[in-house]
Amino acid sequence: MWDPELPPGQRVSGAGGFALATKRIVRYDERLMRVLVVGATCLAGSHSAAASGRAGGPGGRPGDHLGPAGPIQDPVAHLSGGRTDAQDAGQVEAFRQVITSAEATAETRRVSARFLLMSTDDAAIATAVEILRDASKPHAQTAICEAAIELGAASPEALGVELVDPLVAILRSAHEPQQRLAAQVLGLYRDGNVAARLGAVAQDAAVAESARLAAIGALSMNMTRREVVEQLILLLDDPTPSVVNRALDVLQPASREPLGRDAAKWKAWWQSKAALSENEWLADRNALLLKREAALKQHAERIESEARVKESRLTSRLVDVLRDLFRRLPPDERDGKLIAWLADDIAAVRLTAVELIMRPISEEARRPSAAVRTALHERLRDAIAEVRRGALEIFGAIADPADAEAVMALLKTEGDVATRQAAFDALGRLRNAAALPLLVQEIGDPAARPSCVRSAADAVTRLAGIAPLPDEASGSAVEPLKRRFASTPPEDAATRAALVGAMAELARPEFVDEYRAVVASSREAALLRPAVRGLAFIKDQPSVPAVRALLQSSDDALVRQRCVEMIAAAGGDDADLAALVRSAQSANEPAAAVRDAALHALTGWVLSRSSEEQLRLADQLAADPAAVEAYLTLLTHRLSQGGGDGVALLAAQRRLGDVLAAAGKHAAAAVQYRAAFDTLRGSGAAAAVQIAPLLVVTSLQAADYETLGAVVDALRPMAADRAFDDLAEQVQTYLDSIDAAAEPARVAAVRKAILAVPRDGLGERWNVMAATLEKEHADQPPTGPQAPSDPGGDASP
Repeated sequence: MWDPELPPGQRVSGAGGFALATKRIVRYDERLMRVLVVGATCLAGSHSAAASGRAGGPGGRPGDHLGPAGPIQDPVAHLSGGRTDAQDAGQVEAFRQVITSAEATAETRRVSARFLLMSTDDAAIATAVEILRDASKPHAQTAICEAAIELGAASPEALGVELVDPLVAILRSAHEPQQRLAAQVLGLYRDGNVAARLGAVAQDAAVAESARLAAIGALSMNMTRREVVEQLILLLDDPTPSVVNRALDVLQPASREPLGRDAAKWKAWWQSKAALSENEWLADRNALLLKREAALKQHAERIESEARVKESRLTSRLVDVLRDLFRRLPPDERDGKLIAWLADDIAAVRLTAVELIMRPISEEARRPSAAVRTALHERLRDAIAEVRRGALEIFGAIADPADAEAVMALLKTEGDVATRQAAFDALGRLRNAAALPLLVQEIGDPAARPSCVRSAADAVTRLAGIAPLPDEASGSAVEPLKRRFASTPPEDAATRAALVGAMAELARPEFVDEYRAVVASSREAALLRPAVRGLAFIKDQPSVPAVRALLQSSDDALVRQRCVEMIAAAGGDDADLAALVRSAQSANEPAAAVRDAALHALTGWVLSRSSEEQLRLADQLAADPAAVEAYLTLLTHRLSQGGGDGVALLAAQRRLGDVLAAAGKHAAAAVQYRAAFDTLRGSGAAAAVQIAPLLVVTSLQAADYETLGAVVDALRPMAADRAFDDLAEQVQTYLDSIDAAAEPARVAAVRKAILAVPRDGLGERWNVMAATLEKEHADQPPTGPQAPSDPGGDASP
């Protein structure tokens, strides 16, 4: 007996089988159960009488059924108890009554028929045969045929041979619906005799044409069998065109070569196959099926590809429409539309909503409203991973620590690797230290994917880089990071680099062994950068020599920059100073960022040293004027900001002014000289007199003509005639250096600035210079238009 919960084709027999049948069949029709109970207990009555039992009816209790001695509390237990053959016979009769009843539903008749066909009881099979032979009840024949089709499709060997004769009889009948059903059942048989009988029907001109065609259809269900193909070949000589055409239709897939509708070619083909042994025939059919499978697979792939293209086009159009609609919406309606789209059944609509939310964040730094963010939290549980990743990207861009809790909840159940990576990335941006334990858990999980470990480690790097983590929290990450690093193979450089990056940002001395090992053995820039950075954070002095060597040997500019930073943090001896000086010069270091780092390190180191030592370091850089300028610029800035040694600052300003003037940067040089001059003048120092000529000349070279008078006025209270003689000499020398023919406007501007200074108390030399300029001006008046820089007018006092 068949059981819906047993594998196809498996039988149960005897009284237990019918009890099980009764138990299962109640699921399909409660009225059938009443009939079965009546039949099993040998009670007479019609189908409608059985339906009047008390089960579930008015005044009865659910589960009560009529038996010979009153209500049966459990009909299944009653039927499955110790029963006689007469009780089995009664059950078979009950099934027959249901199958033949016009009042029972088609489904109930079909299920009852299936129980009969699956039974090992001869009486049950005989009953099925009897029903098939009774042409007066086509609905009953239909039930048996449909049950047989269902049974045979799952397990062809379960079909009994007793059914063949009545099925062939139905096939030969004039009732077309029953013909087709009988043919379908017969097509399920694997018996060669059935194929011969189907061929006989197809060749019989005395039966209806529909029956002959149905028989050919049944044969087509077994085209791999030799006897079936043979029957079809025989039909090619039939005088009925429809039969021949149908046979040719069915034969088409039997050959690997296209033989079309030429009967002669098919006969010749069969002659070549008829001589094959059974094994050769099966091998030939197998090759045919493999070829057909490949063709079907190719066809399916093409259809699938075309479907994807069409789907993509439709999705693209939908997205375009949504974008356009959103642009046209009034601003106060947009949030409502976004929230509705985020909950839409179509994934493309939800993805478009995510895109529209992200756009103002990335382009305008404008955050979504609280209502939209709440809707986005729901998308973290979306069935489509791409939608979940889109929501995570938005939360990462917003960078609100309050969103971290929802992201952490997602990670507890998320199985998609790419989405887990996106979640870790978001946690790194959300600046919430509460995420650290979850990140550390992923890093320490031996089953975690390397890509997820990398993402979690990167998140730790970001989290620790934003602000120092509590000591207890960062300490909890030490052992998981160390274990994971030790277990990660050297070839997985990306994961190792991410782990060392997290170690470095945590800035804990427990990782010193890992840093040292990387510097000593690795040449991977991605690993060396964080390792050297970690050594700088913990200021590991024993590692400085190895880092100096790495500074000289590494081809990666960022590694060299990290080496410079580490030497600046942990070094300090002459070898370190020499390494930094070397890295500060363009002849030795091509990367500007490395040179800048070296200069910053140098100026930081010398702040506490004497001005002589500070300037001596500038001498060491003398081979690279740009490095000298950059060093002195940083030094003067730090000295002026730090309120340090005034002497050192003045010396640095004077030296920087000299370097800038030599480079032709007169305005910048004048700024340094002016700062030194003002400092010295304010303190009443006579040294202001020495720097005054430098300030005046660089100012004139920078076309700053007002400074001359200001400096002279400042010197009057403190300078002797000799000082003004020196100043006059420097000014005259500069004036003589100007090509009067090429730059008449400049000559005129300088002359005017000199003559504008009152001569009282400036000494003989100044007065001689001024008188000479007055006479030249009177003898050679301007003959052409004045340049924009020429102040114009009379230069006379």
